[in-house]
Amino acid sequence: MTRRFVIDTCVILAAIKSAKGASRILVDLASTGDITAVLTDALVNEYEDVIFRPEHRMEGWEDSDLHALIDSLLVPSEWAEVHFSYRPVLSDPGDELVLSAAINGSADIVTFNTRHFEPASRFRHSGVKTL
Repeated sequence: MTRRFVIDTCVILAAIKSAKGASRILVDLASTGDITAVLTDALVNEYEDVIFRPEHRMEGWEDSDLHALIDSLLVPSEWAEVHFSYRPVLSDPGDELVLSAAINGSADIVTFNTRHFEPASRFRHSGVKTL
């Protein structure tokens, strides 16, 4: 089975902030289908909500650029249907969306905030782990 990844919103933000960083490379690989990214509708909505916040706006990025970045992920990604529901275990509702996508999509989580996902360690048996 091909390794599947859910990209945390913080990684999307880092890709916007640095054109030469590892986060941009990862997002570019997901955009071309060279790695398998897993999405849910709720997670895409979270990406859009966060990247359009005034405090995250980067010079040189227009609304159309941000929409194009998210759109580039939509087609090559695999979509996870949310079949499994659980009580919230994380302090950030946005992280819950990442965790839900990972559990339902049998995917690993790519994040800088591994500490945020520690309370979800009980889900490790499902193959979810942070990288």
